[in-house]
Amino acid sequence: MSKRIEVIIGILKYIRDNWGKNDLIKDIRISATKYVQRIEKIADCQTVQTKYTRELNLSTDEFDRLIKEWLVNSDVKLKEIILNHCVGKDYYDERLVLDFFEDIDKTKSRLRRPLPSINDKAEKQSKYIELVDKTLLPDKKLEKSQEELKKPRTINLTNDFHKQLKDIIKTATGKDKDYWEFIDKLEINKSTPIEISKKLELTLRTILAVKDRNMNLNELLIMAKQSNIIDSEAIYLAHLIRRHRNIIAHKDVDRRTDLPRVMLILFAATLLWPLLPE
Repeated sequence: MSKRIEVIIGILKYIRDNWGKNDLIKDIRISATKYVQRIEKIADCQTVQTKYTRELNLSTDEFDRLIKEWLVNSDVKLKEIILNHCVGKDYYDERLVLDFFEDIDKTKSRLRRPLPSINDKAEKQSKYIELVDKTLLPDKKLEKSQEELKKPRTINLTNDFHKQLKDIIKTATGKDKDYWEFIDKLEINKSTPIEISKKLELTLRTILAVKDRNMNLNELLIMAKQSNIIDSEAIYLAHLIRRHRNIIAHKDVDRRTDLPRVMLILFAATLLWPLLPE
């Protein structure tokens, strides 16, 4: 297998896993280049860039355009160009390329379904609110104003509930002394998701022996997945923690969902920790 094809597929995997429709391909591609350079221990980023530009007879702008057409429109031109540059039609090179794009195609086919119109969504939301009004909240209307969202977030738990919750968590994680000590010191409030994310990031840095402080939690999870150090269930739980931590920290969400999100993150961490290597 040629290093060129391996590096290019590594770049595409990173972009596929981290690109959002509002992101610039160029920005994600630059991050992917830095990531692959670190993981593959290549001398510098310019060497990595050469693999997907000069060695494919493309400029960076052309490469970015092909990536966008592939991601947005499922265009096969990028795949064909890479296949044409497999060294001597090397079987393993071709297999790597075909397997990668085949996985993407399967995923897209599962997700490809008609999206509901705005009117459909509005109608469903209206019916849902009416149902809640009639059943769960007969005397109150469900309202979520900007003023309500801006109120200080507070999560108040009774001491008994706090203790019972921690006992449940300890029982579920077995005899993990390090995690037990962390839970004992943890205050369950609006800062809980941040503290759990910090603990997870520190644990992954130790497991992966990563000293680069610039790597964020998402990059550490990608590295762990590609290294096969933790399994798919652990990756799923870790991303769940990361996503909901970001929602609480960075988005205006209904304050009434704060406690459920904190509980979700807390229990996800409880299920995750026994799956992490010691």
